[in-house]
Amino acid sequence: MESNMAHTTLSRIVLGIFTLVLADSLPPGEAWTADYQPGTPSTYLFDTGSPSPTPWDARQMAAKSGWTVVPEEKLTHSFRGDVVLLNDRLIIALRGGVTEVYCETESGPKHRTTLSPLAASGNQPESMQTVRILENNPGAVMLAASYKLARGGVSELQIRLTAGQLIAELQPGDGVDRLLVLCPARYVIVPDFFGDDMVFGPGALTRSRLRLPAENFCLGLADRGTAEVMCVWQSSQQQAVAVRATAGGVKKDPNERSSPDAAAFAGWEIQAVPDKKVWLACLEGEDLWHERALAADEARGVTTLDWKPPFAAKWRADLLAGQAAAESWFFDDPEASKEDQAVASAASARHTCCLDAGRAQVRWSGERLAAERASLLLYALDRNRQTPLARFCPVDVLRNTLGVGPCEYILQTEGLATETNPTPNNVMTWVEKQFGRNRQKKAADEIQELLDQMVLHVGRAQARVERYGKFAKEVDERCGHTAASRPGDAELAALQSIAQRIERDVAAFSGKAPPPAERARQLAAQVVALIDRADSLAECEKLGAELRAIGASEDRMLAKCRMASRWLKESAAMLAEDAPAQAAVAREVRDRVQQVLESK
Repeated sequence: MESNMAHTTLSRIVLGIFTLVLADSLPPGEAWTADYQPGTPSTYLFDTGSPSPTPWDARQMAAKSGWTVVPEEKLTHSFRGDVVLLNDRLIIALRGGVTEVYCETESGPKHRTTLSPLAASGNQPESMQTVRILENNPGAVMLAASYKLARGGVSELQIRLTAGQLIAELQPGDGVDRLLVLCPARYVIVPDFFGDDMVFGPGALTRSRLRLPAENFCLGLADRGTAEVMCVWQSSQQQAVAVRATAGGVKKDPNERSSPDAAAFAGWEIQAVPDKKVWLACLEGEDLWHERALAADEARGVTTLDWKPPFAAKWRADLLAGQAAAESWFFDDPEASKEDQAVASAASARHTCCLDAGRAQVRWSGERLAAERASLLLYALDRNRQTPLARFCPVDVLRNTLGVGPCEYILQTEGLATETNPTPNNVMTWVEKQFGRNRQKKAADEIQELLDQMVLHVGRAQARVERYGKFAKEVDERCGHTAASRPGDAELAALQSIAQRIERDVAAFSGKAPPPAERARQLAAQVVALIDRADSLAECEKLGAELRAIGASEDRMLAKCRMASRWLKESAAMLAEDAPAQAAVAREVRDRVQQVLESK
C-alpha cells in the first residue's frame, strides 16, 4: 500500500512538471491543470475560475477550461468560481444555490441528480455564501457549504467524496429541514430483501407528494434503464417523500430532459435529523434495469423476455399490477449459496424466474393476471460470486454505508440481532464444517449449545410474526367499526385492506404444522443424533437445508409484515392529511403501527 502511494505521488510530481511546461504553449484560458490525473480513483478539488450561470455539458466538463486544482492538504483556498470535487466515478459541482451530481460514463459525464437543502417552509437555496474545505487529499475531499435561502435564512450542507467510490456522503446542518434530491425517475422502489418490493411508477400517484414506506433507503430508476440513484440514511425516523414530476412548488431540475416516457417523479425528499448522515449513490450501466409490459393473457405457461442480464448478479423481478405493492422474486441462480437458494425458494412460492440460454423467462403458476394492465420490472439487487468487482448493486451500497447486509438488516430492525446471530444458516454452516472435518465429536457440546440458541431464535422470530398478526387484527376491527358508520368510505377501506392482507399472510404462515420453532427443535435433535455416526455429513446437510428453509421463510414473513405495516403507517398519515373527517382514526392507526415497529 505504501509503495503504491509513493508511486502515485511521484507520478503526480512528474505530471505536474510536464503540465507546467505544456501550459506555456497553450492559448490563454486553455492551460491544463497541474496535479490532475484523469481516470485515477483519487479525489480532487477544483476551482472553475468563474461562476457558470448554466449547467455544463459533457464537452465543457471534459475540457475543464480555466479550472485549477486546489493543492493537496490546502484548506484555506478562496474560490473564485464554482466548486467541483471528483474522482473517477462522480463529479460533484457546487454551482450557485444547487449541488449537481454527474456520473462518469463511457460517453462522457452525465447529470444524474441535483441536491438542495430545504428549510422547513420549503424555502430553497438561492446562492452559495461560503465554502469551507474540511479535508483535501487523494483519499477524500470534504466541504462545508452554506447557502442563502430565497426567502431569507441560511442552510448548511457538508459533502464528502472518497477515492474510487460512487457514493457521496452528505451531512445536512443548521437550517436544513429536509434534503431535496431532484432525480427524474420513472420508478421509485423501496426494496425488500426477503419479501415483496414496494414500487411506485407512472399512474400510481393520486397526490403530488407520496410518503414512502422506507426506513433507511430508496432507489430511483432513471434514464431508460441506464441509471439508478439510491439514497441511504442513518435513522429509521427520517421520513422520505417522493415528489411527483408535476408537483407545484418544486424548482424544476435545469438538467432534466423531456422524453416520450417522461419520469413519474421529480425526485424525493429525505428528512434531516441532527448529526445523521445521508448517502447518495449513482449506479451506471446499459440495461441496469428493464421494464416489460404484459398483457393479461400472457400469464399462462412461460413468458420469455427479449432481454438478457448484462452482468451476473442476483436479479430481482417485480410484477407490477397494482398501485404500490409488487410481487417479487429472484431469478434462479445455480451458483447461489445454500442460504441464497433457501431465500430464493421461499421468495418463489408462486412464480419462478429463470435464465434459459441467457434469456430471462417467467414460468407462471397458470393463474391469469389480476389486472388487465401489468408489467415486469427487472433490476440487480445484490451481487453473486460471478459479479464483476467493478459492478455495484444496491446491497453493496447498503453494506458500504450502514455496514450491514440483508440478513443483519432484518435482524436489527426486528430486534432479533444478538452478538452471535444464531440463525439457521449461520449455525448450520458452522455445524456442517465440523461434520465435514470429522470434528463433530470433539465439538459436540458447542454444536448442542448453538443448536439450542438457533431453536430459541426461530421461536423469537415466530412470536414476532404472530405479534404482527395480532396487531393487524386490532387495526382491521378498529377500521371496520368506524367504516360501519360511514358506508362507502374508500380511504378507510384501503387501510383496512392492508391490515387484512397482513392477517391473511400471518394466518397462512402460522397454520403450518408443526410450527417453525417446534420443527426446528425436531430437526436440531436429529442433527445431535448424527454426532456419533460416521460419514453423516450428507444427512447433516439434508437437515441443514430444511432448517435454512425455515429461517428463510421466517425472514420472508417478517419482511412482508414489516413492509406492509410501514405502508399502512404512511397511508394512514396521508389519509389524515387529505381527509379531516378521518384524521382521528388515521392518527390512531399510525400511532399503533409505530408502536409495533418500535417494539422489539
